[in-house]
Amino acid sequence: MASPPVLTPTGTTGFNRQSWQDTVEAATYQKIMFADTIDEYPGKLLNLGNVRKYARAAASTLAQGDDGDGLTPVNIAGTPITVTPVGRFIQVEWSANEEAQIDFDLKNGGGNEIERGLAEAVDAAALANVASGTNIISAAAITATEWRQAVGRLGQNTNGMFAPGDGQIKGIFSFTQYPAIMAIDEFNHADVRGDGENPTVKGIFTKGGGINVRFSSVIFQDGNGWHNCVYVPSAFVIAWNQRTKSFFEQTELLFRMNVFNNHGSNVKHDARFVAVRTTASQLG
Repeated sequence: MASPPVLTPTGTTGFNRQSWQDTVEAATYQKIMFADTIDEYPGKLLNLGNVRKYARAAASTLAQGDDGDGLTPVNIAGTPITVTPVGRFIQVEWSANEEAQIDFDLKNGGGNEIERGLAEAVDAAALANVASGTNIISAAAITATEWRQAVGRLGQNTNGMFAPGDGQIKGIFSFTQYPAIMAIDEFNHADVRGDGENPTVKGIFTKGGGINVRFSSVIFQDGNGWHNCVYVPSAFVIAWNQRTKSFFEQTELLFRMNVFNNHGSNVKHDARFVAVRTTASQLG
């Protein structure tokens, strides 16, 4: 006599109901960690922005017997730098059938996603400027030696205008260097950091020797490695024609969501940042 059939999920697919989470999980994007710390160009960029600069003035000695007439003046007109605008966008499209047959708000949910994606692109574009720096330190991984060299060179290159503890020096590094940086005394020992705080502050940046360091996953990388840097805000400039804006439109039965911005960035003072190129990830 045959045994009665045993019902299992593989044999009763018509019985087995599925469930779906009501909401849609968000993707991950790098938050802006650099572009919001550098100088902002005043006004609209238009077709091309120009930043005027003074050049350093060197002193001369007036001899005791010199009558002070016929002196040689110095030229304090520096070389301007230009900022070129670039438009960036992310677009999502869906059909009227898709709109009718989904049970969540794709307009708002998708709009939030692409706005965060464009924010990441802004920071990546600004960070790409670090690669053009001429004050370079290169190492497989940053150690206390490279860290102190970078801070010292920044102070020396800016004629002492910027120094540790004045609140203006910042750093931005790839997460691939997080283990190495956290092994440096300035970030672990309060007597070296100069404060009584824990090494990690707010989970966003770390203080080391009076200098704020942030970490980013979109540090520019090429054949020379990751282009991290120690800098002051006036080393770079970001300029806007159009800040990030969302546009929703419907053409016949096509739905379209766009986010767009138009901005540019550049190095403003090469001597005000030190590029720290790291060539090996410390994440194992």
